[in-house]
Amino acid sequence: VEGISYDANEADVEMFFSQVGKPSEVRMPRWHDSGKPRGYAHVEFQDSADAKRAIQQLNGQRMMGRYLKLELGHEKKAVRAPTDATGAVAKPPVGCSTIFVKNLPYSCDEDAIRQVMTKFGAVRDVRLAVDTSANPPRLKGFGYVHFENQSSPFKAAQAAFAGSLALSGRQLCVDYEVSAKPKGSFRRVDGKLWEETATK
Repeated sequence: VEGISYDANEADVEMFFSQVGKPSEVRMPRWHDSGKPRGYAHVEFQDSADAKRAIQQLNGQRMMGRYLKLELGHEKKAVRAPTDATGAVAKPPVGCSTIFVKNLPYSCDEDAIRQVMTKFGAVRDVRLAVDTSANPPRLKGFGYVHFENQSSPFKAAQAAFAGSLALSGRQLCVDYEVSAKPKGSFRRVDGKLWEETATK
């Protein structure tokens, strides 16, 4: 799908395409620094008839002020983790202890993500992106997990690559994040500016 509004999130796309059938997954690439959408998305349906119906009924329609261009996708499998030239899970950059996580359920919270991620090692902090312009504020479907150990991001990436990293029925996608701190405007779920919690 091309023409996605830069103010949209996965929930907006899912709701729009629910006119023709419930999407099983929405993947919306974002810029890592700002979290803003790149202007396109992949919408997956369980039934191919729903995908064809979307092309017929929604192609050229307006969503959040922008015209959409729809085409049937041909990708076999979503890229759920960073890979190297051989197609294997890539090793994280030196000093990396943080992962960028997307395709998160909109109803999740920091504790739920922490519970899923602790299997890879001690979690120092979880940071979820919140759309504070919405009323009420809502999650954007992505966030960051900062581990205590630098070996944990690779373990999480391996699980995501294998398709065994999920939360509330949604397969999670991860990437390595070199910076351990978010941008200054990054807000927590309660809408407050994020501040690193001191750990002992």
